[in-house]
Amino acid sequence: AAAGFGVDLDDHRSQRFVEKMYGEFDIIIAMETGQYKALANGSPTSHAKLFLLPFFENKSAPAGGYERYNVTDPYGKSLEEYNRCFQRIERCIAGMAEMIKAL
Repeated sequence: AAAGFGVDLDDHRSQRFVEKMYGEFDIIIAMETGQYKALANGSPTSHAKLFLLPFFENKSAPAGGYERYNVTDPYGKSLEEYNRCFQRIERCIAGMAEMIKAL
């Protein structure tokens, strides 16, 4: 699915976020509220650099509920679900870029 969006994930491997990483990054973005909470609890002093990706989504974002605050992992689901997830991530990243440009 990623290749259809021009993204090469061949060398990508997920990894556990460990304490030393808080100091290595200027911005930390979680895709789900559970991830956000775990990251926030892992380093209370890093809240200023911690963001929830769905908050950057534009006006076409889901109105409420779980989907509003979480980018659902499509793992094990259909290609259509993967495509839907990539499209949502693209919208969120575009919203983030707009916000950064406005600074």
